[in-house]
Amino acid sequence: MEPLKIAICDDEETALAIIESAVRSTLAREGAPAELTSCVSISELRRWMEVTVFDLLMLDIDMPQTSGIAFGQELREQNSRTEIIYISSREDKVFDSLKVRPLGFVRKNHFLEDLPDAIGLFLSQRAERTLPDRLVLEQRDTVRLVELKDILYLEGARNCQMLHIAGEREPIALRRPMSEMEDELAPKGFIRIHKGYLVNCEHIQLIQEGQVRLSNGEVLPLSRRKVLEAKQRFLIYMRTHGALG
Repeated sequence: MEPLKIAICDDEETALAIIESAVRSTLAREGAPAELTSCVSISELRRWMEVTVFDLLMLDIDMPQTSGIAFGQELREQNSRTEIIYISSREDKVFDSLKVRPLGFVRKNHFLEDLPDAIGLFLSQRAERTLPDRLVLEQRDTVRLVELKDILYLEGARNCQMLHIAGEREPIALRRPMSEMEDELAPKGFIRIHKGYLVNCEHIQLIQEGQVRLSNGEVLPLSRRKVLEAKQRFLIYMRTHGALG
């Protein structure tokens, strides 16, 4: 596997060293080889980008001269497809950063909690193209292939998951753990909105406080602690599938 090329930019050298160490450890646990480049300014990052094509930029927002958000906007105006993850203590800037279409936002005061999820999402998205677009269902003496685009959502039900499929009145019982299904389907555009629901972004019409509305009119509960993650993942899905400019 060719090493990933990742640049980290933070004007505080102490923070930069901590971030680099944590990113390196997280990637090692995931078995993802990577070459990391650390920069203390946007100008230094620009010079590196003249000679290196990075797969991922991890940027602080509050930077002297050029902010991380302003630099991200420049890249998007240049049609750069390099992914961006913001690492900042400015939680009030989360929604301002969405105009840059970042892959994620890591809060410095929740750094060790947020980083693995952000890195995991990045790695999952890169692997998405290699994964099949169908789900194999083994039911007693039959095997059925279901197109992922036809799946509305999975609903937890005691000892199994209920697979709800567009156009079918009755769900299909699937005896696999929800966590296992999430690992398999998250890279293909499914998001966990609640401990009991895994939803296909293809069929989401609206995400709002406390609920998610689907294309068939169904309304599912949205856990409070999943609101930000669900919105970010849905925006990423919309961007990667051409629904957002």
